[in-house]
Amino acid sequence: MSTRACYTFKDEHNAYHVYKHFDGYPSGAEQWIRAALDHAWKLPRFEADDFGAAFIAANKGENGGGNCRLMHSGDIKQMASADIEYRYEIEAHNGVLHVTVYSTDYWDSPIEEKLWSGPLSTMKSWADQYEKETA
Repeated sequence: MSTRACYTFKDEHNAYHVYKHFDGYPSGAEQWIRAALDHAWKLPRFEADDFGAAFIAANKGENGGGNCRLMHSGDIKQMASADIEYRYEIEAHNGVLHVTVYSTDYWDSPIEEKLWSGPLSTMKSWADQYEKETA
């Protein structure tokens, strides 16, 4: 499934954006974020640039080219591709990975609707329910 998504990794100093071409629906995103844990600093240490790099390392995969790549830093609404369906903000709160999920519409004017926010450990149950309700 080609559900495109943007992942924004944030800490107190910076934010870095990564584009992923497929499986960007919430349950897929939960899987991709979790995969990055094995490549990043062990929590509670969290640095946005490190976790963004870990996300790419974990998710580039065999299909490589273009499917998972860096985006420009800055205001995501000014640089996001129009076809991105979801955006995820990943940060650490007191050593716990926290995710905020937005549905997006960047076609005419950039619009984001916050769908959910919470620890990664509870994202899968929310995502499964959300996808069931919106199928």
